[in-house]
Amino acid sequence: MLRPKIMFAAIAGVGVTALSALGGDVVVTTPSADAFCRQSVPTRSYGAAGGLCVAGTSSVNGSGAARGRFDTMIKFPTADTKAAFDAVYGAGNWRLATAKLTLSEIDQPVNAIFPRGVGEFDIFWFSNDNWTEGPGTPNSSVTGTGTMITWSYLSAIAPGAVQQSLGRFQNQGVFDLQTFTLTPTAGLAADVEGGTVVSLRLSPVTSTLGFTFHSRNYGNPDQHPHLALTAMPRLPGDMNCDGLLNNFDIDPFVLALTDPESYGTEYPGCSLLIGDMNLDGAFNNFDIDLFVECIVNGCRN
Repeated sequence: MLRPKIMFAAIAGVGVTALSALGGDVVVTTPSADAFCRQSVPTRSYGAAGGLCVAGTSSVNGSGAARGRFDTMIKFPTADTKAAFDAVYGAGNWRLATAKLTLSEIDQPVNAIFPRGVGEFDIFWFSNDNWTEGPGTPNSSVTGTGTMITWSYLSAIAPGAVQQSLGRFQNQGVFDLQTFTLTPTAGLAADVEGGTVVSLRLSPVTSTLGFTFHSRNYGNPDQHPHLALTAMPRLPGDMNCDGLLNNFDIDPFVLALTDPESYGTEYPGCSLLIGDMNLDGAFNNFDIDLFVECIVNGCRN
């Protein structure tokens, strides 16, 4: 079924902007929290800083002073993203297609706390969302308490968290926006499709990396981190919602017909209407023949 390209209406909610884009429907969300932490001062919190940083153990600032390792955590809300895609495709009738993270690099940060240097870093989807950014700044850091991001707190929660690699990237070392295309892993997709919070962790690979960029607290919103997400309709008949239509969809199809409640429990991100093969707006016995035909012979446009 063909769907028209659309421009989303403005969406009420934290940090969500709607865009129209050739080739798909895009929703952009901005952070609800972000913070960096430093290995050299493991209990200090800098969550209210206007900048973020990911840096290697041998990083130095503009004066050549050692700065050491920095990691950054960024948290994106996706409830309004889900609502926007639900409005277009119907609840449960879409899946995450692409995710792109844009950051505004500061190649020559003024504050001496921040290092400089080009290198590689990893971005991970981080399963533990139980963290806060804290009130500290580079010029007035505070001792982190509770769930505030510090090196000590991140080190404590990381071993129990699932961390899925979204890719390895390199900064450019120029004052400019940089966009990184993320791998839509199962964890990232589940968060977005469920409308929950997405936590990202940025960690250094290159020991001399010093990648500093603006945070959500920076004065110019155009320079804030943002996550651009696109969706695509689920394949009709893809009853297990794995992106494919094949024999593995037969049992879920039968379950959905005979016991919709159990189907919803076993496949919570899927809609019964994925089985609406004849596109009459209902899922029932009249969809069986078309489903079987698609399994055996492939679906026809």
